[in-house]
Amino acid sequence: MIQKLLLASTLVLGWQHGLFTCAQTCPPASNVDILIIGAGMSGASAAEVLAAKQGTVSSAYTWAWVEAYGTAGGRMRDTVFGSQNTLIEEGASWIQGGAGNPVYEMAVGQIDFYVQDYDNIDTYNNGVEIDIDTTFEAFDTAYICMQRYAEDAFVNNQTEELLQGESIRERLAICGWLNPPTELIDRMVEWYTIDYESALTAESSSLFGAFPQYTYIFYDDVDYFVHDQAGGFNQIVDNMISGIPTQNRPYFNVRVDNIDTTSEALGALVSMTLINRNGADTTCTPIRARKVISTVSIGVLEEAGDTWLTPSFPSDKRDAMNRVYEMALYYKFFFEFTEASWESTFGGTGGPNANFEFLEIANAFGTNCHHWQNLDTPDNVFVPGSRIMFCTMTTEALETVIIQPNLNSDAIRDLIFTPLQGIFPDLIVQNFYYTDWKNDPYTFGSKEMWLTPGLWSDYETFKAPITYSNSNENAVFISGSASCGNFFGYVHGAWHAGNLQANLVLADMGYATSWSLICDYIIGTRDENEWEWETGGGGGGGGGGRDGGGGGGGGGGQSSRNNHAKEHLQKGQDEQAALEAKLLKLKEDIARRQQEAEELEAAASKSTGNKRKGDSDGGGQKRMKGDD
Repeated sequence: MIQKLLLASTLVLGWQHGLFTCAQTCPPASNVDILIIGAGMSGASAAEVLAAKQGTVSSAYTWAWVEAYGTAGGRMRDTVFGSQNTLIEEGASWIQGGAGNPVYEMAVGQIDFYVQDYDNIDTYNNGVEIDIDTTFEAFDTAYICMQRYAEDAFVNNQTEELLQGESIRERLAICGWLNPPTELIDRMVEWYTIDYESALTAESSSLFGAFPQYTYIFYDDVDYFVHDQAGGFNQIVDNMISGIPTQNRPYFNVRVDNIDTTSEALGALVSMTLINRNGADTTCTPIRARKVISTVSIGVLEEAGDTWLTPSFPSDKRDAMNRVYEMALYYKFFFEFTEASWESTFGGTGGPNANFEFLEIANAFGTNCHHWQNLDTPDNVFVPGSRIMFCTMTTEALETVIIQPNLNSDAIRDLIFTPLQGIFPDLIVQNFYYTDWKNDPYTFGSKEMWLTPGLWSDYETFKAPITYSNSNENAVFISGSASCGNFFGYVHGAWHAGNLQANLVLADMGYATSWSLICDYIIGTRDENEWEWETGGGGGGGGGGRDGGGGGGGGGGQSSRNNHAKEHLQKGQDEQAALEAKLLKLKEDIARRQQEAEELEAAASKSTGNKRKGDSDGGGQKRMKGDD
């Protein structure tokens, strides 16, 4: 359900934008070797693997691809909004990590993005600008302490033993932070670093899920905000699809209703519906697939797992999933104003920061939307002239304040706008828009986040393939960022998960292949035996199409894997050596950072200057954003 509202003049409806969109066709009735469900980043990454490998093998496999939405991208969704047809990102908006990140590498030269400065923030309380540097510094001290504890566990190969099962709240309290904070400013400062990143509170957020910050171990330590006006963030996915053979591109508006895995001999029976946006839906003829790669969200598995799968979602997987993950909520409420009056209000020599990227309204915390982001800064680095700001709310506030049966769209708009109007009384709302992710039947939430009780063993139980009920043969492979333990909740996590699961499927079918360990690599937990599986093939025959007898588990597939074993094992060992080199560098960086932090803390105790606006020199933590 997408809400579209207006306060001033003509209603400007948002519409989804994308290169590949709105095909109204069921996939042909057929038997295929592999079916991909979902055309977001994870599905597109899996498709690239299948397409690339297909051209290198003599016995080709068949595969199909379906997507319930009318466009590609999944939660990388954009909408044309407002009187100037501004392209806004409803879902994922940030690229976390620079060089080396596959999403960053694809984005360079394709879309517009800009370095996000999380310290460029103004704070107001009841219409008056306030200085909260002292509070930030107190929180930073506890945060650095927590970070050191986690990094020490990482360096000493004790990550799992020390961090699993502990919440961020517990460790912050041990490190001297309020337990819990009760004062308004204290709560808001904590939200800005914890809830804003994870969409969950410090009580619910797992210390193990938060640290070490693998994104910034493996990639450059920088975040970018996507503000592309030509094709949006999901243009990356569109470009990935452009490289897929036409016959394998996704069928859009096709919803998977059930996957029946009762017969390994026949293959999974996949029931689907063609969604008609302007009329009655059409029941598609089911297809059979030997292997299914599912990229559906945790929310779908939580809400519909018992009916979506036959037999129902295995209880051990459901229990493990519920312990380790929650489909958290992260809403952006977009406002277009008749004029950007904050520029004149904040202009003038010696006045407040006219180029603020973020605005916190303390008196709105806990009862309203308090965190605003500016897309129309005078320095024109985002979307100049758009007259747009958006306000972000996360799970706790959304469930207690916004998602209420007595609040309609008009009431939500007016409620959220009121605190901002207290700072800028001349603002007039021209258009308003938000996406109700909680009630979207293809997501049931915004992003997967790691819960406090969750253990690594729970994660491994959850992501393991679902087998056929009458054999031990793998049927459904779980993808999406939730199946990439080191990068869950991130777009690059979705990319890595799709790449990994597609390679696992091919290995399971007997094709020689190899893949990255980056999703599940935790220092001190890998042994050489695991490399053999992660660089070879599974137990399943020599491939080929379903009608060509590709599932026999015979000696041909095993012989092929043996012939390539040394080559792939060496490749895996080379990759392991590269990862170990990165980890060694991390240890050196941690030691250097700890020394610098101690020096900065000593200097800070002698300093009374303002270090919050646009100045991140105080040894404070990096404010990050993660989204899938």
